[in-house]
Amino acid sequence: MKKLLRNSERFEYHASPRMVPHLFKPEVKYVKLTIEKYIPCLKKIKVAVKGASPMLRKMSEEDGQLIARYFGVCKEDVWRPSLVAFPRFQLSPSVVHKVPHSFRTTDMLTDAMQQIQDTSFF
Repeated sequence: MKKLLRNSERFEYHASPRMVPHLFKPEVKYVKLTIEKYIPCLKKIKVAVKGASPMLRKMSEEDGQLIARYFGVCKEDVWRPSLVAFPRFQLSPSVVHKVPHSFRTTDMLTDAMQQIQDTSFF
């Protein structure tokens, strides 16, 4: 702030209620606080999970099947699709980056591409 005030050509003064002139000194009010009882910090207690969450009970059967499809047990038959299987997504050349994904993400992306893809290529 002092540097800005020294170079007064670049400093623009704006009258603001937050700027108090140096002539006015604020009054200090001291407050005495007393702590009646000391409460120590306790270690965090881990809460045991009891069965299925109530959110799963409220889900529809269709949502449950969708979650079971992608978040089920590990699949032994793994299909690694290439863009050759999706010619519609190769219309314009673009830079390709190899990004590792989990099997769930790959399956979701593959299913989404199959739904978006026009069936006229087959």
